[in-house]
Amino acid sequence: MSNDITKDESVGLFSYAKGMIIFLMASLLMTVSIALILSFSIHEYFSLSPEIMLVILCFATIYFFVVNFRVVRGSFRAVKILKYTLYILIFFFLPSMFMRSFEITSIAVNFICLTFPILSIWIIQSSIYLAFVKKQHDAVQNWKNIQAEADIVVAQQRKSAEDIDASKDSIN
Repeated sequence: MSNDITKDESVGLFSYAKGMIIFLMASLLMTVSIALILSFSIHEYFSLSPEIMLVILCFATIYFFVVNFRVVRGSFRAVKILKYTLYILIFFFLPSMFMRSFEITSIAVNFICLTFPILSIWIIQSSIYLAFVKKQHDAVQNWKNIQAEADIVVAQQRKSAEDIDASKDSIN
């Protein structure tokens, strides 16, 4: 556990708030990206009923929330998974973008559908976002260390209580 602070790292409540705001902004953009890209792409590739489309979007949302929860717990692997998921969604969306008619509304939707995941990837790779994930990782590690120390203390107290009970029984 290292609490060394570099010259470029800001300290205090506002640095954590800035990281939290960036994290929430990235989460919102990724949620909207997943919903928009999947709904438009699946609509272009397949002719599915709205119920099936809703089920697919629900599973995708649950997947995103599980991975994003791992980010909150400080997992850098989950950050990579989110980044690669966004790359796959962009790759999945590009052909369907050209299948649509080129009207003003379609161009605007395509622009939004591509801008949100690209902006999300840019935010995920930012130093503020990664510093937030590192702080979360350190907080989880500190919590695990405290929990382990508390378990040791509780085990010692139980053992000493059992020893006292055993000595009382041997006296009687």
